[in-house]
Amino acid sequence: MKTCAAIACRAYSSRLFGKPMQRVGNRPILTHLLEQMKMAKRLDEVVLAISEGPDAGLFVEYAKEHGYQYVIGAGRDVQYRLIMAAESVGADVILRNTSENPFIYWENLDEVITAHIEHGNDITVTEKLPIASFVEVISLDALKKAHDLGDERTRSELVTLYFAEHLDQFQIERIAPPPELAHPEIRFAVDDPLDLVMIRRIWEALNNGRDMIPLQEIVEYWKTNPDIAEVLTSKSTLFIWG
Repeated sequence: MKTCAAIACRAYSSRLFGKPMQRVGNRPILTHLLEQMKMAKRLDEVVLAISEGPDAGLFVEYAKEHGYQYVIGAGRDVQYRLIMAAESVGADVILRNTSENPFIYWENLDEVITAHIEHGNDITVTEKLPIASFVEVISLDALKKAHDLGDERTRSELVTLYFAEHLDQFQIERIAPPPELAHPEIRFAVDDPLDLVMIRRIWEALNNGRDMIPLQEIVEYWKTNPDIAEVLTSKSTLFIWG
């Protein structure tokens, strides 16, 4: 079973342009995300699933500079872009997160991938983690099924919405996090400029020269800094696996 990280990338956003390329410390958010995902020993490839359009070149250049594979596809059909990405490298299993998330629970990636493959799951996820810190592990065949049976709404950036709305059609495993990380009310996604300011503050306070910060340290910092907590507490009403 070959595993790839397939990351949907686009620059346009009405709230903050070029979110994946905004810098946290001396690196773009996308670099933070990918370096953490590459901690998984069972990860074989990284593929950028780039939205077509005038800004695609930004991510093509990034992929070439860092030696990543890439595909370019329709902007709205994010599901199909991820399918294209997996097929381009012959992968059976996809690791999926969105490209504006700098802090993920990289410490258990191999555990989740192993459970997914050994148990024959369609999708495997560590639930109850802070929003944007969990990685979805999805079988390519299951994603194709969701794409075939879904519609424009479920083929959007809400890639696994069809799975959540049709639980009886898929084998889904939810892995429990350590109790100290079970904080689905926290949101570590960078959606707007204020989020970015708070994420940069966390990084500056905790990195101490490291390339990656354990998620538990980030959660503890969130707990002890109420101004950061006020901004990074979940504002959205739809989180599929929270």
